Amino acid sequence: MGAADTKAGLVASLHSLARLARDWLERDGHAARALVASIDLTTADVEAALAAAHAVIAGNGVREAHAPGHEPPAVSLATGRVLLEMALALRVFERAHRWDDRAPQLVPGPATCAVLAPEPTPEHRRRAEIEG
Repeated sequence: MGAADTKAGLVASLHSLARLARDWLERDGHAARALVASIDLTTADVEAALAAAHAVIAGNGVREAHAPGHEPPAVSLATGRVLLEMALALRVFERAHRWDDRAPQLVPGPATCAVLAPEPTPEHRRRAEIEG
């Protein structure tokens, strides 16, 4: 999609990604539809890429300050991208494994599971306090 080491590059890359996804969604062939379905590609993904590009554009004048002990915004963006790509890879491998059990399953480690886990609800916290 291109280099994303600058805000302009990131915006261009997000727009390219949205165009590519839209092109795949508009293809008529059976193989193309199967590939699109295999990764759950939807128009929502196109809209998300365009919304992310807009957010980057809107934030051009924002200072990239961060609180001590927290990651800078650029690191948070990179981490988020890695996690999104990891989630996609997990879904693809899981589907492949369901079709053919010879396909390996990707199993995230404890640190990745902690990051990917949903925010605990008050009920989960209460149970953890009782059990802990």
